[in-house]
Amino acid sequence: MRLLLLLLVGLLADSTSAECALGSDYKFELTPCDPEGGRWRVQVPTSSASHSCTLEQPRRVDSCESSCEAGQFFDLSTLSCGACPPGSYSMGGAVLFDNWDTLPQGFHTQVESFQSSFIGRFGTGVNCTAFGWQAKGDFLASVGGPCAATVTLSVRLARVGNLSYVYQYSNRDVIFDFEAQNEQCQSVADAKEFRWPSVTAEGEWRRQVVQLKPGNNLLQWKTIGMETYPGKPILIKSIEISGTTRATSCSPCRNGTFSAEGSRQCQECPENHFSSRGASSCQPCNPETEFAPKGFSRCIKRHACTSKDFYETRSPCDANNQTRAEYRWLEPKICMAGVSLPPVGPSRPCLPCNPGMSPGPDASCQFCPAEHFSDDGGPCKPCPPNTTPNYGYVFQRWAQLPASMSSSCRQQDGSECGGMTGWHVAGTHVQSGQHHADGAYLLLSLNVPGFRSKGGVVGGRRLEVGRVSFTFELDCKAKCEFVFMQASDRRGVNLVQSWSGATFKREFSHSVYANDSYTFSWAFQKASLTDYDVFSNLLDTDVARIFSINVTNTIDGGASVCLACHQETDEVGCIPCPPGHFVDSNTTQCTQCPPGTTVSNPLAYGIESCQPCGPGLSSTDGVTCTSDCVFAGEPSFDLSALAHEYVHQFTLPSLFFSNLFSI
Repeated sequence: MRLLLLLLVGLLADSTSAECALGSDYKFELTPCDPEGGRWRVQVPTSSASHSCTLEQPRRVDSCESSCEAGQFFDLSTLSCGACPPGSYSMGGAVLFDNWDTLPQGFHTQVESFQSSFIGRFGTGVNCTAFGWQAKGDFLASVGGPCAATVTLSVRLARVGNLSYVYQYSNRDVIFDFEAQNEQCQSVADAKEFRWPSVTAEGEWRRQVVQLKPGNNLLQWKTIGMETYPGKPILIKSIEISGTTRATSCSPCRNGTFSAEGSRQCQECPENHFSSRGASSCQPCNPETEFAPKGFSRCIKRHACTSKDFYETRSPCDANNQTRAEYRWLEPKICMAGVSLPPVGPSRPCLPCNPGMSPGPDASCQFCPAEHFSDDGGPCKPCPPNTTPNYGYVFQRWAQLPASMSSSCRQQDGSECGGMTGWHVAGTHVQSGQHHADGAYLLLSLNVPGFRSKGGVVGGRRLEVGRVSFTFELDCKAKCEFVFMQASDRRGVNLVQSWSGATFKREFSHSVYANDSYTFSWAFQKASLTDYDVFSNLLDTDVARIFSINVTNTIDGGASVCLACHQETDEVGCIPCPPGHFVDSNTTQCTQCPPGTTVSNPLAYGIESCQPCGPGLSSTDGVTCTSDCVFAGEPSFDLSALAHEYVHQFTLPSLFFSNLFSI
């Protein structure tokens, strides 16, 4: 090896030539490690190198394993560790990828059409160039769609190290796969456990850590879209690898950050300051005409204040149950001049409390005590004899955020929104905050400790333990998304339903079948991550409004009504009716539903709780709807003559829920 290197330099050298210049004539590179555990530093001519300059002989580097301290790099000119210059950083024996303006050196991507035998699967003529892994500034993103996309990184470790990557994976229509292989093309044993990264909640970031062995390691992240529409992309925010050989250069600070000499990491610019890539300091914005959030790369021009830059709230109720309208700027205040805040309004009676609540000693609304109810938000009254309070949450007046609810705002990278309002009350509704960056998650959460019913299955039909209903609207001119989620300790986080774009006022209802402690959340996000452009719609006034939230059959909360108990001489208190029965409002007796109807709620009250079966179905027990094998619709048929011990299958144009019907 040494003889070949000397011959190469001898052919390029000229004893009468001038000294070569680093950068313009040549660059330094290190050869791979040899069997003796060392390597060589060589000068590699550039394409514009002068043929009259002299290249020096290769120099031996005795160790491949040593590394520089954090904040330093291995200077190939001096073959020693030196401090990173201002505007850059080094992690020593580790590498960090968190700047995705372009695909970093060493990463390779591939995308191809994915073939499947699934019914309705797209054909072979899919153009995959618009999909796959793409650098999106703060993230490496893979749009789902009809393609299989792979991004790979080859890295050499001098010692045992860890791969740590932070990702977001909330699209269940995309398969997300990770694999690590060593230099013998064998899967790393420790990576097998992490082959399939877990699904995350909306806006949640999760860190995955995999141990890697010394030597060459090939890391691969792969996505396969299972639907023809793109949906939400898979995001990777950062990739950190420890145990690497010493870095021969320092990484420049990304936009919106800066560093001093010898830094291990870059710091974000403070609010109303900005920086570009590789900055050693941040520049201030003009405080009169511009602003910038924390860690931003440019200043945004302030606009003239309008009525959309403030909101109305109410002062706390005083001893006379009076309140006044007050007005506050949306925080942070980014407008200038223009309109001023309206004056404080006149005194007026406080809004009544929500049903099931009453004013407390400090004039704030509190849930009624046990065995009491309030149907009008006034003083709590005891339930009459032989009744039971129907506990739950009924929120339809928004003078204040209930104690069981919380509001927060998270940027796409998981950081807080710098004091900006997530959701705020507005009297008749609660609405999302404004002036947030595109992609910020505005989260409204409600904690429910449990329900009063056990649930279960009767006659093949699941019984609900409670129900969550809410009324909302989306006032969006640009792209936006509104999602409803439920989370519990036993079942994790699940996306229940989502809506996109402008949506007129509507109600949504969700049944809960398992008794557990839950957190129900509503998240609003402006713009789509598929064409993410930071702050492109910063001044938009797109909002989500929630007018009412109702949760039934909870173990706490308040009662807006006391339900009559059915009469049972041997029972003490109220007990649920048997399956298929309801409480008769006149006799308070458990009464079976009429033929052809069913009921699922064990606390059903009134005959209106019995719902009719569908066409061609009937019920005799009030629990299940069955077919007598005779249908008088189009097409009509009579299959009652078939022997019951046989199973027959046939296809009809349309029958109930499926084209395949078995008897």
